[in-house]
Amino acid sequence: VKHHFSYGIYARELFIPKGIALTGQIHKYSQLNFMLKGEMKVLVGDEVKHIKAPFMIVSPPGTKRIAYAIEDTIWITVLGTYETDIEVIEQHFVCNSEEEYLKFLSEQPKLPFDDSDKPAIINGLDV
Repeated sequence: VKHHFSYGIYARELFIPKGIALTGQIHKYSQLNFMLKGEMKVLVGDEVKHIKAPFMIVSPPGTKRIAYAIEDTIWITVLGTYETDIEVIEQHFVCNSEEEYLKFLSEQPKLPFDDSDKPAIINGLDV
């Protein structure tokens, strides 16, 4: 894993060797994902997709990726933050279980006119 920081941006670069199956963490907020190199089978929504670099997807809150690397792959997740402490970033942006994510959602305030099941937008973040 390599960590990259710019003004208000954190990018987590992951090298995934060919033949590796992996799962990601549950993200509390939407995030950008880029596959710069490689080829994978990835669960996107309810469907397994065969993707090849270059590839980009915006993952909605609550997303947990499951993937298999067909070729050596470089995957980058981009989050909006000024924080540079990796532990603090992970505590803020990810959950370790579905139960933790559901608890997080239940604690988010809803906007008065929000009658959907989607969480509110707080401090400019889609949560």
